[in-house]
Amino acid sequence: MFWYLTQIYHESQPPKPAFNGEPYYAGWPPSKGVEGGTEEDALYCRSAGYGSFLSGGLAGHIYGADGLWGGDIEPQAPVKMWESLQWESGAQMQHLRTFALSEGSLYQELVPRPGMVYPSRTQDVSGNRGWAYCAATADKALIMIYFEADCPQAKLRAVLPATSYKVDWFDPRQGEWQGAGTLTSDDIGRVSLPSFPSPENADWALKLKAIGGV
Repeated sequence: MFWYLTQIYHESQPPKPAFNGEPYYAGWPPSKGVEGGTEEDALYCRSAGYGSFLSGGLAGHIYGADGLWGGDIEPQAPVKMWESLQWESGAQMQHLRTFALSEGSLYQELVPRPGMVYPSRTQDVSGNRGWAYCAATADKALIMIYFEADCPQAKLRAVLPATSYKVDWFDPRQGEWQGAGTLTSDDIGRVSLPSFPSPENADWALKLKAIGGV
């Protein structure tokens, strides 16, 4: 899905923000082997939200959950709507707004640039772990990244050369920021990103904002 969002963005003239109307739904399908309401299920929902946003889905995405959209109340329903309403994945969606709007309307100028962060891909093209997503403004003064769980420590390339960036981690589970100081790119625009906060094998978002050349 994310690849198509990026395709829509780049192939539209002028570029148009896409909307992901069919992301991963909490607890669905049951055959995927992930039980609704679990941390793994919430992880997949966060990947759908942040991955869509940074892939060009600037118009938003849908959150849905098993039992919720159908208003399931029947005794035989495996999941009742009042159960899925309590799943943590739904409450965590508000944090995506906090991340996306942290620089106000500047998010509207983000361009999907998955190749700026590396490594960013695994051979698993249908999972929700190990991939990273990146978008940046045209002037590369603002860079926003989301790392799925199990991503290795990464680097950035093609950023502003010899430039200092203010770096902040964002916890998509709690909606909290953690300052990570400043980083300075080399003379060809490369920079090594800091180690993940604890827990290291969890998903994290990251924001870099240019604060001047050196």
